[in-house]
Amino acid sequence: MIANSLSEAEKSRFAELLEMGTGYVSYYSDGTFKDLIARTVNIDIDDPKYKNIGTSKAKRLRSFWNQENDYVVGKVLQALLDGIRPKLLNESQQRLIPLCQSTVNRLLTNGFQTSLNGVSEKIDTPYVSRQIRRMNDALLSEDIELAIGTAKELIETVCKTILEGNGIKFEPFENIQDLTKKTLKCLNLLPNSVPDSSRGSDIIKELLRSMGTIGKNISELRNLYGTGHGQQGSRQGLQLRHARLAVGASSTFAMFLIETYEYLSSR
Repeated sequence: MIANSLSEAEKSRFAELLEMGTGYVSYYSDGTFKDLIARTVNIDIDDPKYKNIGTSKAKRLRSFWNQENDYVVGKVLQALLDGIRPKLLNESQQRLIPLCQSTVNRLLTNGFQTSLNGVSEKIDTPYVSRQIRRMNDALLSEDIELAIGTAKELIETVCKTILEGNGIKFEPFENIQDLTKKTLKCLNLLPNSVPDSSRGSDIIKELLRSMGTIGKNISELRNLYGTGHGQQGSRQGLQLRHARLAVGASSTFAMFLIETYEYLSSR
Protein backbone atom coordinates (compact mmCIF):
# COMPACT_ATOMS: atom_id res chain seq x y z
CA MET A 1 0.00 0.00 0.00
CA ILE A 2 1.38 3.42 -1.01
CA ALA A 3 1.37 5.81 1.95
CA ASN A 4 1.74 8.96 -0.13
CA SER A 5 1.81 10.28 -3.68
CA LEU A 6 5.49 11.25 -3.80
CA SER A 7 6.82 10.01 -7.16
CA GLU A 8 10.26 8.54 -7.80
CA ALA A 9 11.15 11.60 -9.91
CA GLU A 10 10.19 13.89 -7.03
CA LYS A 11 12.22 11.82 -4.59
CA SER A 12 15.22 12.11 -6.93
CA ARG A 13 14.88 15.90 -7.04
CA PHE A 14 14.85 16.15 -3.26
CA ALA A 15 17.76 13.74 -3.01
CA GLU A 16 19.83 15.98 -5.31
CA LEU A 17 18.72 19.20 -3.63
CA LEU A 18 19.43 17.85 -0.13
CA GLU A 19 22.69 16.14 -1.22
CA MET A 20 21.54 12.75 0.03
CA GLY A 21 23.87 10.71 -2.20
CA THR A 22 26.53 10.47 0.50
CA GLY A 23 24.11 9.58 3.29
CA TYR A 24 23.73 13.11 4.58
CA VAL A 25 20.69 15.40 4.51
CA SER A 26 21.70 18.94 3.65
CA TYR A 27 23.57 20.63 6.50
CA TYR A 28 21.99 18.66 9.34
CA SER A 29 23.81 16.72 12.01
CA ASP A 30 22.15 13.64 13.53
CA GLY A 31 20.92 15.77 16.42
CA THR A 32 19.57 18.72 14.43
CA PHE A 33 17.94 16.37 11.89
CA LYS A 34 16.17 14.47 14.64
CA ASP A 35 15.10 17.72 16.32
CA LEU A 36 13.74 19.17 13.06
CA ILE A 37 11.44 16.22 12.42
CA ALA A 38 10.33 15.94 16.04
CA ARG A 39 9.53 19.65 16.15
CA THR A 40 7.72 19.58 12.79
CA VAL A 41 5.59 16.42 13.02
CA ASN A 42 6.30 14.99 16.51
CA ILE A 43 7.95 11.86 15.08
CA ASP A 44 11.14 10.19 16.30
CA ILE A 45 13.24 9.60 13.19
CA ASP A 46 15.41 7.22 15.25
CA ASP A 47 12.49 4.80 15.60
CA PRO A 48 13.63 1.36 14.33
CA LYS A 49 10.93 1.36 11.64
CA TYR A 50 12.77 4.18 9.86
CA LYS A 51 16.05 2.23 9.95
CA ASN A 52 14.76 -0.67 7.84
CA ILE A 53 16.93 0.29 4.84
CA GLY A 54 19.87 1.79 6.73
CA THR A 55 20.83 4.13 9.55
CA SER A 56 22.23 7.16 7.72
CA LYS A 57 20.17 10.35 7.73
CA ALA A 58 19.46 9.99 4.01
CA LYS A 59 18.25 6.39 4.34
CA ARG A 60 16.10 7.21 7.34
CA LEU A 61 14.52 10.06 5.39
CA ARG A 62 13.90 7.75 2.42
CA SER A 63 12.25 5.23 4.73
CA PHE A 64 10.21 8.01 6.33
CA TRP A 65 8.83 9.31 3.05
CA ASN A 66 8.06 5.75 1.94
CA GLN A 67 5.91 5.13 5.02
CA GLU A 68 4.16 8.38 5.95
CA ASN A 69 1.18 10.14 4.37
CA ASP A 70 1.17 13.18 2.09
CA TYR A 71 0.59 15.72 4.83
CA VAL A 72 3.31 14.45 7.19
CA VAL A 73 5.86 14.07 4.38
CA GLY A 74 4.92 17.50 3.03
CA LYS A 75 5.41 19.13 6.42
CA VAL A 76 8.90 17.68 6.82
CA LEU A 77 9.96 18.48 3.25
CA GLN A 78 8.70 22.04 3.72
CA ALA A 79 10.79 22.37 6.87
CA LEU A 80 13.83 21.08 4.99
CA LEU A 81 13.17 23.52 2.14
CA ASP A 82 12.85 26.39 4.60
CA GLY A 83 16.32 25.53 5.90
CA ILE A 84 17.95 25.59 2.46
CA ARG A 85 20.69 28.17 1.88
CA PRO A 86 20.41 28.90 -1.86
CA LYS A 87 23.75 30.72 -2.08
CA LEU A 88 25.55 27.50 -1.10
CA LEU A 89 23.88 25.47 -3.86
CA ASN A 90 25.08 24.93 -7.40
CA GLU A 91 22.99 26.12 -10.36
CA SER A 92 21.41 22.71 -10.91
CA GLN A 93 20.26 22.54 -7.29
CA GLN A 94 18.93 26.11 -7.36
CA ARG A 95 16.74 25.22 -10.35
CA LEU A 96 15.23 22.38 -8.31
CA ILE A 97 13.92 24.64 -5.53
CA PRO A 98 10.69 25.79 -7.28
CA LEU A 99 10.01 22.24 -8.50
CA CYS A 100 10.44 20.84 -5.00
CA GLN A 101 8.26 23.62 -3.55
CA SER A 102 5.53 22.73 -6.02
CA THR A 103 5.72 19.11 -4.85
CA VAL A 104 5.40 20.19 -1.21
CA ASN A 105 2.39 22.36 -2.04
CA ARG A 106 0.70 19.37 -3.67
CA LEU A 107 1.45 17.03 -0.76
CA LEU A 108 0.11 19.47 1.82
CA THR A 109 -2.97 20.20 -0.28
CA ASN A 110 -3.70 16.49 -0.61
CA GLY A 111 -3.50 16.19 3.17
CA PHE A 112 -5.95 19.04 3.66
CA GLN A 113 -8.32 17.52 1.11
CA THR A 114 -8.67 14.41 3.28
CA SER A 115 -9.81 16.58 6.18
CA LEU A 116 -12.09 18.66 3.97
CA ASN A 117 -13.73 15.56 2.52
CA GLY A 118 -14.54 14.51 6.07
CA VAL A 119 -16.42 17.76 6.62
CA SER A 120 -18.35 17.28 3.38
CA GLU A 121 -19.37 13.75 4.37
CA LYS A 122 -20.69 14.96 7.74
CA ILE A 123 -22.95 17.64 6.22
CA ASP A 124 -24.06 16.35 2.85
CA THR A 125 -25.33 19.49 1.16
CA PRO A 126 -24.48 20.74 -2.34
CA TYR A 127 -23.40 24.15 -1.01
CA VAL A 128 -20.88 22.73 1.46
CA SER A 129 -19.58 20.36 -1.22
CA ARG A 130 -19.01 23.31 -3.52
CA GLN A 131 -17.14 25.14 -0.75
CA ILE A 132 -14.93 22.11 -0.18
CA ARG A 133 -14.10 21.94 -3.88
CA ARG A 134 -13.46 25.69 -4.02
CA MET A 135 -11.00 25.56 -1.11
CA ASN A 136 -9.18 22.57 -2.56
CA ASP A 137 -9.03 24.09 -6.06
CA ALA A 138 -7.88 27.41 -4.59
CA LEU A 139 -4.99 25.74 -2.76
CA LEU A 140 -4.01 23.73 -5.82
CA SER A 141 -4.01 26.83 -8.01
CA GLU A 142 -2.41 28.90 -5.21
CA ASP A 143 -5.37 31.32 -5.17
CA ILE A 144 -4.71 32.52 -1.63
CA GLU A 145 -7.51 35.09 -1.49
CA LEU A 146 -10.17 32.60 -2.59
CA ALA A 147 -8.94 29.94 -0.15
CA ILE A 148 -9.14 32.34 2.81
CA GLY A 149 -12.52 33.71 1.75
CA THR A 150 -14.00 30.24 1.37
CA ALA A 151 -12.56 29.11 4.73
CA LYS A 152 -14.63 31.82 6.40
CA GLU A 153 -17.74 30.82 4.42
CA LEU A 154 -17.35 27.18 5.48
CA ILE A 155 -17.51 28.10 9.18
CA GLU A 156 -20.57 30.26 8.55
CA THR A 157 -22.32 27.44 6.70
CA VAL A 158 -21.61 24.84 9.37
CA CYS A 159 -22.73 27.17 12.17
CA LYS A 160 -25.97 28.04 10.38
CA THR A 161 -26.68 24.36 9.64
CA ILE A 162 -26.21 23.39 13.30
CA LEU A 163 -28.31 26.31 14.53
CA GLU A 164 -31.10 25.42 12.11
CA GLY A 165 -30.93 21.81 13.29
CA ASN A 166 -31.44 23.01 16.87
CA GLY A 167 -34.24 25.41 15.97
CA ILE A 168 -32.20 28.48 16.91
CA LYS A 169 -32.90 31.65 14.92
CA PHE A 170 -30.24 33.92 13.49
CA GLU A 171 -30.20 36.91 11.17
CA PRO A 172 -29.48 36.28 7.46
CA PHE A 173 -26.34 38.45 7.55
CA GLU A 174 -25.33 37.86 11.16
CA ASN A 175 -21.58 38.24 11.68
CA ILE A 176 -19.45 35.15 12.09
CA GLN A 177 -18.47 35.97 15.68
CA ASP A 178 -22.11 35.93 16.82
CA LEU A 179 -22.85 32.81 14.76
CA THR A 180 -19.90 31.03 16.34
CA LYS A 181 -20.89 32.07 19.86
CA LYS A 182 -24.49 30.90 19.36
CA THR A 183 -23.28 27.59 17.93
CA LEU A 184 -20.84 26.97 20.78
CA LYS A 185 -23.55 27.83 23.28
CA CYS A 186 -26.11 25.44 21.77
CA LEU A 187 -23.47 22.69 21.77
CA ASN A 188 -22.56 23.46 25.39
CA LEU A 189 -19.01 24.35 24.36
CA LEU A 190 -18.60 27.74 26.00
CA PRO A 191 -15.81 27.95 28.61
CA ASN A 192 -18.26 28.60 31.46
CA SER A 193 -19.95 25.27 30.68
CA VAL A 194 -16.93 23.41 32.07
CA PRO A 195 -17.22 22.76 35.84
CA ASP A 196 -14.29 24.08 37.85
CA SER A 197 -14.12 20.69 39.55
CA SER A 198 -13.35 18.91 36.27
CA ARG A 199 -9.83 17.62 35.90
CA GLY A 200 -7.85 20.00 33.67
CA SER A 201 -10.75 22.49 33.62
CA ASP A 202 -8.41 25.48 33.17
CA ILE A 203 -6.80 23.89 30.12
CA ILE A 204 -10.13 22.88 28.61
CA LYS A 205 -11.56 26.37 29.15
CA GLU A 206 -8.54 27.96 27.49
CA LEU A 207 -8.87 25.65 24.49
CA LEU A 208 -12.55 26.53 24.16
CA ARG A 209 -11.75 30.25 24.35
CA SER A 210 -9.14 29.87 21.62
CA MET A 211 -11.52 27.82 19.50
CA GLY A 212 -14.17 30.50 19.81
CA THR A 213 -11.89 33.05 18.14
CA ILE A 214 -11.11 30.97 15.03
CA GLY A 215 -14.09 32.22 13.04
CA LYS A 216 -13.49 35.85 14.05
CA ASN A 217 -9.78 35.69 13.19
CA ILE A 218 -10.34 34.06 9.80
CA SER A 219 -13.05 36.63 9.08
CA GLU A 220 -10.64 39.47 9.87
CA LEU A 221 -7.97 37.85 7.73
CA ARG A 222 -10.48 37.54 4.90
CA ASN A 223 -11.35 41.24 5.23
CA LEU A 224 -7.69 42.11 4.80
CA TYR A 225 -6.58 39.57 2.22
CA GLY A 226 -9.45 37.35 1.11
CA THR A 227 -12.14 37.61 -1.53
CA GLY A 228 -15.18 39.80 -1.03
CA HIS A 229 -13.56 43.20 -0.54
CA GLY A 230 -11.76 45.55 -2.90
CA GLN A 231 -8.05 45.64 -2.21
CA GLN A 232 -5.26 48.04 -3.05
CA GLY A 233 -3.32 46.92 -6.08
CA SER A 234 -0.02 47.44 -4.32
CA ARG A 235 -0.89 45.53 -1.14
CA GLN A 236 1.45 42.83 0.15
CA GLY A 237 -0.33 39.47 -0.13
CA LEU A 238 0.01 36.45 2.09
CA GLN A 239 1.82 33.25 1.19
CA LEU A 240 0.32 29.87 0.40
CA ARG A 241 1.27 28.58 3.85
CA HIS A 242 -1.01 31.20 5.42
CA ALA A 243 -3.89 30.07 3.21
CA ARG A 244 -3.26 26.45 4.26
CA LEU A 245 -3.34 27.58 7.89
CA ALA A 246 -6.73 29.27 7.38
CA VAL A 247 -8.16 26.30 5.48
CA GLY A 248 -6.77 23.80 7.98
CA ALA A 249 -8.08 25.74 10.98
CA SER A 250 -11.54 26.22 9.47
CA SER A 251 -11.93 22.58 8.42
CA THR A 252 -10.72 21.27 11.80
CA PHE A 253 -13.05 23.66 13.65
CA ALA A 254 -15.97 22.76 11.37
CA MET A 255 -15.35 19.04 11.87
CA PHE A 256 -15.26 19.45 15.66
CA LEU A 257 -18.57 21.34 15.64
CA ILE A 258 -20.21 18.74 13.41
CA GLU A 259 -18.99 15.77 15.45
CA THR A 260 -20.14 17.43 18.68
CA TYR A 261 -23.55 18.14 17.12
CA GLU A 262 -23.88 14.52 15.97
CA TYR A 263 -22.77 13.21 19.37
CA LEU A 264 -25.37 15.28 21.20
CA SER A 265 -28.06 14.35 18.67
CA SER A 266 -27.43 10.63 19.18
CA ARG A 267 -27.79 10.74 22.99
